[in-house]
Amino acid sequence: MLKGAVRKLRSGYRLCPDGRQPTHLVILQAIANGAWLMSPVWVMKSLHAGRWLPEQDFEAQVRFSIGASRARGCKGTLQGKQLLEDFRIFVCDRSGDESSRSNADIIRSLASALGAQVVPARGCTLCIVTGGSGRPSYLARTVVAVEEEWLFHSIEKYEVLDMSKWLVTS
Repeated sequence: MLKGAVRKLRSGYRLCPDGRQPTHLVILQAIANGAWLMSPVWVMKSLHAGRWLPEQDFEAQVRFSIGASRARGCKGTLQGKQLLEDFRIFVCDRSGDESSRSNADIIRSLASALGAQVVPARGCTLCIVTGGSGRPSYLARTVVAVEEEWLFHSIEKYEVLDMSKWLVTS
């Protein structure tokens, strides 16, 4: 059962100790992929019982729980609409900083997992600006540009939030 536990955890589950907030980007990626956020107690009690106990009885109580539940609901049905499927997203990072480039790659991965098409600037309907960069001058005026935090907060609640708080205008 222990080998099975490891395999199961790799396919759609993320352990989140109750009372401790897990690493932000790791959890956002798990939510984007429709994973369960589970208390470690679930694994221990399941091992003790010799079978997998129902997930809903052991879902971790962390601030991302609502978003994770909504994401699973959407990913688990054929009619479920992915959060960003209506968007063609360009991720802009002009900082030149190595960690910023890494964040831009993570944001592309998150957007893609949420159903967005990740495209060049020319074809985008939304630009996500990373690393504190300003709005790219080559971006069409009709394209909305937002800070990366908009994406993080939208995933946390698994809803497309109003962008006005995160607009990048210059």
